[in-house]
Amino acid sequence: MSSNENTQLAPRDRFSRFMDHLSPELAKVIPEYLGADRMRTLILAEARREPKIYECYQQSPASVIAAFMLSAELGLEVGNNRGFIYLIPRAMYDKARGAKFMTLTTIIGYRGYAEMARHSDEVVYISAGIAYRDEVESGAFSWHLGSAGLPPNYTHRGTLTPEGATREDKDIVLAYAYAQLKGGGGVLEVLDRTAIEKRHAKSSDSRDSFWGPWYERMARKTAIRSLLNGGLVPLTAPMEKAREWENEQDALATVDVEPPPPPAIEPDPIRSALGMDDDVIDAPSISDDPIAQMQAQVEELEEVLNEAGITDARAASGGIRITLAQLTEYRDELAKRAGGAS
Repeated sequence: MSSNENTQLAPRDRFSRFMDHLSPELAKVIPEYLGADRMRTLILAEARREPKIYECYQQSPASVIAAFMLSAELGLEVGNNRGFIYLIPRAMYDKARGAKFMTLTTIIGYRGYAEMARHSDEVVYISAGIAYRDEVESGAFSWHLGSAGLPPNYTHRGTLTPEGATREDKDIVLAYAYAQLKGGGGVLEVLDRTAIEKRHAKSSDSRDSFWGPWYERMARKTAIRSLLNGGLVPLTAPMEKAREWENEQDALATVDVEPPPPPAIEPDPIRSALGMDDDVIDAPSISDDPIAQMQAQVEELEEVLNEAGITDARAASGGIRITLAQLTEYRDELAKRAGGAS
């Protein structure tokens, strides 16, 4: 099919054809337990659910390819309802083109790390949770990081919300992650609210306001990332890839949508002819009536000429000759027109 014929297809059909070409590349990096065919099916289903992905493909195909290739390398099924890896269309502003465009970004969910650990030869599982203030104060959540030969452990008993207490995002005081190793023992990471907020402030994901609606999930993920960055959990190749990729994202200073620059102000040709700077005279407040606007401009120029003692001016570049008498005559003519209109 020619490129012209391809552009005549509906966005959904163009995207499907694009995936036909991308699938062989996905197959080169995707784990066997997932497979390129299933990944293609999941991607097409997610695009139907979120049509903005079509816009991302049309306006920033490189971002779409990068997002899908990362998902394949990590062996994570796409689909925001799964929570493994999120595909997020974002509006960006291109300063060079002076226009907005859509790009596709990815956010790895805490469940994605747990899924990668499930396919590890050295990790049985990774779990993560959060604890509310009343749980810590009542002892429903307690932990021991391990010392003197004792392994790290924690206890998190399920309890009902006490009367007068709340369990909202603002009440989360701890996040924790635990990795059970196949060789025995485990690794525990516990972060207090200060540590969570420190990561939140550094995270590029916060610019998408992803923390707002999903603070609990992002707090869990923060604990998992801290656990993996600690160096005590054996990492598979996909887990190492995910860890490095997210650290790189944190180092990027990105801005999602920048306001477009103010439009350039064209210089006034008459002011330029007279050698006047645009900021010499403040623009008066005048009506939208074109005759009133023109009259205000003529009177302003006449005032400048009078103050400067100039009755004749010529622009060297344009050869425009303006005399005070002509300005006065033109002003009077405008007044007559204005009077006739009334």
